[in-house]
Amino acid sequence: DGPVVGITGSVGKTTTRSLTALALRTYGEVHHTRGNLNNHVGLPLTLLKMPPTTKVCVLEMGMSGFGEIQRLAEIARPTIRLITNVAPVHLEGVGGNLEGVAKAKGELFATAAAGDVCIVNADDEHVAALLLSAPPNCKVLMFGNGSSAAVAARKRLSRISKRRDGRKRLPPDVIFNDVQSLELREVSFTLERNTLEINKYLAAGGEGGGGAAAA
Repeated sequence: DGPVVGITGSVGKTTTRSLTALALRTYGEVHHTRGNLNNHVGLPLTLLKMPPTTKVCVLEMGMSGFGEIQRLAEIARPTIRLITNVAPVHLEGVGGNLEGVAKAKGELFATAAAGDVCIVNADDEHVAALLLSAPPNCKVLMFGNGSSAAVAARKRLSRISKRRDGRKRLPPDVIFNDVQSLELREVSFTLERNTLEINKYLAAGGEGGGGAAAA
């Protein structure tokens, strides 16, 4: 009966899944996707292997065409839903364009139930637009970059959010700042929540490490 986290996105979902599973260990035993078992075969196998002592389940969801994320969401029924970003990946199965990728990824929000949490990348306009497909009785949380380059994207998100439920959301709930590239494809960055610095971190995965940690 514990929370089930469903994560999808074009880039960074594996890193985000790993960091999420690590962070949630404070709540007890965490069962999560291993390797690339994120499709219509791998996800059910992951669920079948879940120990009865599991407190939190973190699932990665991949797709190569329309309807696949919807089916995975129907199987897993995540209570926390995150879309990391929308990028030109797996275009051949979704009409060959970013709009198709966004529509396919957006199935995770569109299938949300009352009370579910939808986590939005405030800096990705395609993910922000997907908020309109989520039921109005879902809770929305946002993460984003603290740089000035992200301000315009967040203003667009605020307009979309206001159209959805009348609320403006600026700035995001969690912000990552001061991103610096280090050796061995690591980055350092700072996480902030409600303008209070949480901590400084190191992450692998290049420039995307800060975003994955904020998510």
